[in-house]
Amino acid sequence: MSSSPRCRACRYYYITWDRQRPYGCRKLGFKAAVEPALVVWRVSGHRCLAFAPKSSPPPESPAAAGEITPES
Repeated sequence: MSSSPRCRACRYYYITWDRQRPYGCRKLGFKAAVEPALVVWRVSGHRCLAFAPKSSPPPESPAAAGEITPES
């Protein structure tokens, strides 16, 4: 399963409140005791095709980072 995508990097992955099945996939609509990609691998023998990488956060603006100072 080394070529399978990591669920934690997928936009559809989430942590549930269910102690028996703490990992979920919103795209495929199920919860599991292990990472959903591992369940897909075990059941189908193929890597998860629903994987979609999380979008990266927008870059912080220079003003918010404190790099730009107001003119006096």
